[in-house]
Formats: sequence, structure tokens, C-alpha cells
Amino acid sequence: MKVLLALLLLLAFTISVEASACSATSHAEFTLQFDHYWNPDERNYNGGKCDDFSACEYYFIICLNTQTSTDPCTIGSFTTKYWERSQNVSFSIGEVMNSTSQTNPLNFTIQSYT
Repeated sequence: MKVLLALLLLLAFTISVEASACSATSHAEFTLQFDHYWNPDERNYNGGKCDDFSACEYYFIICLNTQTSTDPCTIGSFTTKYWERSQNVSFSIGEVMNSTSQTNPLNFTIQSYT
């Protein structure tokens, strides 16, 4: 059984503004560094115990959204790879986090938002 943990963490958020005579542009940079995940009771997302027949496979979804939007992940999202049969996961800097070879820490640039 797969375990889903949705993270809405803001570890680093910067905004830069460049102004010219008639216009301005802005963007935000978001950095998320994975450090450690621990599931000491080996429970899946609905509270059941992981065992040989329903082993837990952990993955994480990061969803960036505006405060005013009712739609999920309007700014962006990221889903990690799976970690199988482990109640204790430690992440390292540079570790590949998904099938597109993005590494830890994850960096997002948000070009526009409201």
C-alpha cells in the first residue's frame, strides 16, 4: 500500500523586482530540502499497519498554491520517487528525487503569481 504525504512547506521564499520606466517584472524562488522522514509505528495513510502483504511505499507530493485559489497546485507541484519498506528515510544532498533527475534540495522558480 502506498503512503501519501502532502507537504506544503515554505523553506526559502524570495521575491525580486526589476523596474523600468513603464513596467515591472517579478519572480519568486522556492527551495525545499528533504532531510528525514520517520514512521516509527509503520502505519500507512489510513492508519493500517504495514506488513509483508501491505508494505508501505513512501512518496511525497509538494503542491504550491496561492492563498486565494480554490484549485490545487496552481503555482506548481512535484512528486517524488518511492521509498519501499522503510520506516526511517534519510535524504542526502544531491540525491535524485524523481524520474526527471531533480535532486535534493528542490528548487522552483515561480514566474508569476497572484
